[in-house]
Amino acid sequence: STDLFAALRFTAGSLVFAPFLKSALKDDRIVRGGFELGLWVSLGYYLQNIGVELTDAARASFISSFTIIAVPIIAGLSGRSVRSQTWIPTA
Repeated sequence: STDLFAALRFTAGSLVFAPFLKSALKDDRIVRGGFELGLWVSLGYYLQNIGVELTDAARASFISSFTIIAVPIIAGLSGRSVRSQTWIPTA
């Protein structure tokens, strides 16, 4: 199931970073930032898994390919500098 897969994936990822936990817990900024990042990434992966279940392969492939091109374009339009190395995968 989607939930079990996500739980196993994040458990494996957290075990990789477990040795760094002791030093990271000493800084409140790292704890708050890590919690926020973890929340957003977990939500993104969870919604992505639901999308994979509910979307056919052609549509999912188009959306994935489109975001590779759209993200640097949106970043450039918003005033951020986009390095030339970023454009190579979009070609």
